[in-house]
Amino acid sequence: METFFEILKFTIPSVLSLLAVAFAIDRFLKNEDRRRNYEIRKATASQLVPIRLAAYERLVLFLERSAPNSLLLRVQSPEMNNLQLQQALLLNVRQEWEHNFSQQLYVSEQAAAVVKTAKESLIQLINLAASRVESTGNSTQLSMVILETYSSSENQPLKTAVDFLKAEVRGYFG
Repeated sequence: METFFEILKFTIPSVLSLLAVAFAIDRFLKNEDRRRNYEIRKATASQLVPIRLAAYERLVLFLERSAPNSLLLRVQSPEMNNLQLQQALLLNVRQEWEHNFSQQLYVSEQAAAVVKTAKESLIQLINLAASRVESTGNSTQLSMVILETYSSSENQPLKTAVDFLKAEVRGYFG
């Protein structure tokens, strides 16, 4: 029995020392992991901020270029009829959207949804205005109906989307 106590005198302190060292090493490794993750997030954030700002800028530009007054100035030509103007407007909106579609990766889901809703409401507005005019008539009729409908609308999704994006950028970046 005395031999057993002799063995315990050496074993217990060794086991306790081993546990203390294991605990210290574990704690050190966890702190190092946290520090490395923080450094990675910090480096990523410094690279991501300019990309995110550029995405917001591009989406605001898309919305501004899609506003009926801007869109009509770019697309309409005197020789067009209403049907041709409608098709050209829809094509232009869709092309602009496809060109800026990837920017949704860098903005919040809510911001992306607001922009998409604004685009869809613009398409609805164009189609609604086109249904109110004769398809073979002069494109000036359609452009007037689009502008009147848009300006008389209390709910202007394009302006709402631009305001939302601006507010979100202010919220993120001060």
